[in-house]
Amino acid sequence: SFINDSIATIMSLVSNNCYGVAYEKSKGGEYTTPFFSVFIVAEDYVRLLENFDEYIKLDPIASENNNTRHYTKPRKYPVLLLKDVEIHFAHEKNGADAAIEKWCRRRDRMDLDKNKMIVKFCDRDKFSIKLAERFLALEQFPNKTLYISERWSGLVGAPNVVLTEYKTRCPIGTKLEKEYPVISN
Repeated sequence: SFINDSIATIMSLVSNNCYGVAYEKSKGGEYTTPFFSVFIVAEDYVRLLENFDEYIKLDPIASENNNTRHYTKPRKYPVLLLKDVEIHFAHEKNGADAAIEKWCRRRDRMDLDKNKMIVKFCDRDKFSIKLAERFLALEQFPNKTLYISERWSGLVGAPNVVLTEYKTRCPIGTKLEKEYPVISN
């Protein structure tokens, strides 16, 4: 896990999927990250992180008809765009306008000090070794962790890498968080 309870309340979470939902809820009050109950395909997520200061300032727009370049069929949930980065609001039931409003409101509450960010990546959603290497090279995020399954065990030993018990890929973010919580006790 990333941190202990004494500093948990000052951290902002950046994640490629629903990892951190329990952490955000445990803090009480309003959510302090736009990366809440969304997922971002690995390639887009790494690009966002590499250009974080630029992307985080952008207001998202709705993808036309929830189309996505990563999947052949339109999604049944809102897909937002930060330029060329797709944000999948798989849990949003109230449409793209609600998703945009939530993203912007939560983004505006986010502490943008990278020393106070928890940045998490895992081997889901079109993950590759090349993307893992680009993620691990991100020096601007001192509190980053990559969770991998046994399939990617060649990355074991690199700083900021956690090998999970899974064979081919990590589970969805909420399940991963139960087993590898943001807050350590």
